[in-house]
Amino acid sequence: MYAILDALAAQPQTGLFFVDYHGHRRDYTFGEVSEQSQRYAAVLRALGVHEGERVAMCNANTQKCLFLLLALERLGARAVLCSESLSGEELLERFKQYGVTTIVANRRRSVHVDFAHEQLPPHTRYVLVGADRDGWARMDTLAVSAKPYAGESASAPPSDVVKAVAGEIFGAAEGDRVWTTLPFASRFWFACAHAPLYSHAATIVHEGPFDPLERLDLLHELSATVLCQPAAEFEALLDRGSPSALRLPRLRRCIALDAGTELRERWELQTGRPLESPSFDRFLQGKTPA
Repeated sequence: MYAILDALAAQPQTGLFFVDYHGHRRDYTFGEVSEQSQRYAAVLRALGVHEGERVAMCNANTQKCLFLLLALERLGARAVLCSESLSGEELLERFKQYGVTTIVANRRRSVHVDFAHEQLPPHTRYVLVGADRDGWARMDTLAVSAKPYAGESASAPPSDVVKAVAGEIFGAAEGDRVWTTLPFASRFWFACAHAPLYSHAATIVHEGPFDPLERLDLLHELSATVLCQPAAEFEALLDRGSPSALRLPRLRRCIALDAGTELRERWELQTGRPLESPSFDRFLQGKTPA
C-alpha cells in the first residue's frame, strides 16, 4: 500500500481527515501521510526492526496508527493488532503466541504492557506513541528529527482482502471520503484501514467515543461519502438524529456488517439510502495480520 501512497504523494489532495478525542481536527495530504509513515519507518528501523518481525500494536485508532501500519509495511514487518479490551495477562499470551519482538503502545496501554515486562525476552523493544515514559523509546520525539526512510522497502502488493473491501464492499473511488469505526484489532479493521488508500480515496479517523449527534455533525462537516460502522451505531443515529440531520447530502454508501432486515428497512425509509450488510468472511483466508 505504501507504493500507492507514494505515487499519490505529489498530489495536493487531502488523504486523511483526523478528529482527536477533544474534537480538534487535522487534515493531512497524501504527501504528509507518506512522509510521516517514512519517518516512523526510519525510527523503527533505527531501533532494529527488520523484515519478517512481528510488532504488537497496543494503541487506539488514530492517525498515528495508520502511519505505523504503513511504516511496518515499508519494513516488511507484520503488525499484531491488540484490542484495547485485552488485559495484561491476555496481552502477554498474545505477545508469546506470535513471538513479537517489538511492542508499540500509547501511554494508557503501556501500563497494561508492564505486566509482561519481566516475562518477555530482554531484547524486546518498547515504543511509546503520543507521550514520554522512562524505559520506552519515544516515537513522536524521534520521528520529528528522523530523516524519511531511505532504505530498501518491501514490495508486497495489496492483499486480495484489501482490494475486495475497496472495490466490492466500499465501492470507493478517487474523491471519496471513507469513515470506518470498526473496533481496532477486529478481523476486518486492517483491510478497512488500507482500502481507501487503494482506491485513492481519503480516510476519516475519529479518536473520540461514539456519540450519535457528534457523529452526524462530523459526517456533515467532513462530507463523508462512505460510512462503515456497527449496526448499533446506525440504530443510535436513527434514534437520536433529526430527519434533516440524517439526510447526509454526499453520503452514497452505508455499510453495517451485522445489520438485520428491520434496521436496513428503517434506515432506508428515514434516510433515502440503502443500508448494506455484506459478508467479509469469503475474503478472509488468513490474509489479514494476526
